[in-house]
Formats: sequence, structure tokens, C-alpha cells
Amino acid sequence: MFRFEYGTTNVYALLGFADAEDIPLKAEIVKDMTACMRASGISLSEAAAMLGTLQSDLALVLCGKFQDIGADELRGWLARLTSRLWLRNIPPSEGICTFNDGNGKSSR
Repeated sequence: MFRFEYGTTNVYALLGFADAEDIPLKAEIVKDMTACMRASGISLSEAAAMLGTLQSDLALVLCGKFQDIGADELRGWLARLTSRLWLRNIPPSEGICTFNDGNGKSSR
């Protein structure tokens, strides 16, 4: 017979990740960055140049390897990405380039 145990809804906490509380937030921010890049049609190298980071570092983050980068830094990346797209007259689709700040509020 199987025995089920109920616990937290955060699987990362159950697995013992040190930054378990931040992982879902960071994943949401990265998802928004990816959606923003796709909606505007910019390449990985263009996005990395806009963010002032290496293309390889951005690629790792977009693949979910963001343990070494904080949620605040990712928020800054998303903000820079969206503002630079607006400056280049590439307005992202309404609602695509937004993110949740973790308090239930969306920002642009």
C-alpha cells in the first residue's frame, strides 16, 4: 500500500533548496523575460547586449539555471529589457512584459 503525506506546496522546500521561497518567483520573472523576447522578436544575442550580460549567461538563466542570481537582479533585467524595447520602438504586446512582484501586484 501507498502512504501519502501532505506538506507544503513548494516542492523546492521539500527537496531542501536553500532559496526555495525565491525559485517560483524567479521562474515567473524568467518566463516573462522569455515571453517578452519572443513577442518582440529579438534574438538571444540582442537581449544579452541590452542587459549588459554574456549571451551564455542569459541562455543559462532562460533554461532555468538561475540559482546564482537573485530575484531582484532578474527583476532589473526584465525592467531593462522592457524599457530598451520601448526605446527601440518595439512595444511588447499588452500584458506580455509584466511580472508579479510576489505580493500579487503586477508591474511593467
